[in-house]
Amino acid sequence: MIYDIIYLYNQFVGDLPKTYLEFIKEWNTLFPGVYDNKVLSSAAEYFGRTDLGKVYEKCLNDERIKASGMRIVFDLRMGFRNYEGSELLSHYHEAAFDAYMTGYSYANILKYKEVDKGKFANQKTNNNGGKGSASKNKAENAKEEEKKGAEDPVNPRINYQHSFAKKYFNKVMLSPYTMEFYNLDPSQQDEESAEKNYNNIVWVQMEDGIEVMADKIAQRFDEFGDFNIFKDS
Repeated sequence: MIYDIIYLYNQFVGDLPKTYLEFIKEWNTLFPGVYDNKVLSSAAEYFGRTDLGKVYEKCLNDERIKASGMRIVFDLRMGFRNYEGSELLSHYHEAAFDAYMTGYSYANILKYKEVDKGKFANQKTNNNGGKGSASKNKAENAKEEEKKGAEDPVNPRINYQHSFAKKYFNKVMLSPYTMEFYNLDPSQQDEESAEKNYNNIVWVQMEDGIEVMADKIAQRFDEFGDFNIFKDS
């Protein structure tokens, strides 16, 4: 997503600033709040694959996510039926539908993690007793949670003060393998912490017409240990 942000700025705002800090200060002035679905879906630890289509389908069909209380529907009374019914998936890669899937996934992930984390955060554990008194029987706990859910329906609005929403606010994915992020909030970093360490990065530029598979590149660098390969087009 960082490439998208840089491209948008360069095309519609102006020339790119000289440094990363200067850039995020300018960006934050224009867009003070950003969420990256790649970050959210990876950090949720529930999705496996984090490409947009798979995340959307899981948000659409998964019972645990649907139980979070988030409801997003089209206003069919106004005659908008293009994205209704069994032909839904045929609209993948249409700009409007991709934007819809992005928003749908974003809202459902945040709401799911809000509800999912909230249940455990509010539980109290009795540490004064032995093994038998440390917690209630699992079946009893499940019944209590089910009863509580029926009596206390989930607020469908997103709570942006929840720990998950706050933790990944203005974080953009740097590496999905190491869960490292770009922080787009200039107030949370100084000149020293914002500097990126490029000591462990190797840029390989191929001449036109030469195609090399990733496994061939991997063999050349195998002696240096584990690494990630990204295509920078």
